[in-house]
Amino acid sequence: MRIDISKLRDGEILSVSHEYDSKALSLEQCDLRYLTPLKLEGTLGRVGDSLFFKGNLTARIENICTRCLKAIQKSADESFDLYFPVKDEEFLETTDEIREVMLLAYPVKFLCSENCRGLCPHCGKNLNEGPCQCAGGEDKEGFPGSFDKLKQWHKKQQPEDK
Repeated sequence: MRIDISKLRDGEILSVSHEYDSKALSLEQCDLRYLTPLKLEGTLGRVGDSLFFKGNLTARIENICTRCLKAIQKSADESFDLYFPVKDEEFLETTDEIREVMLLAYPVKFLCSENCRGLCPHCGKNLNEGPCQCAGGEDKEGFPGSFDKLKQWHKKQQPEDK
């Protein structure tokens, strides 16, 4: 967003409101989708050769849980405080900073709940919905475990008893 700051005097505060398209900001990821535009409400104040931008960003988003792959809709609500040094500039471009605020707020690993049990590594059933039919039998016949190849390699590395 480009803001005209040429008429903003020392000590003045300007109200700012804007909507961003999440696709234009490249915010969407494989496990994150924006269901509504990203809304900005904030204030911009000038003190000498500095601008202080305080605001809040809100949107409705859909995340995919990294354990069970369930889609969860929720509200994103991020507050921010930004500082810009300015001298003789007439305009302030804030798009990159707004994008960074939202990217930094996104968790590395999104979970639908703290005690999400995830998917069975054998049959793929969502364990939050109940136990699976294979009963999680890691070494049961017909259900090779996720680490079987590693176990075989480890056995080969062990010296044979003589």
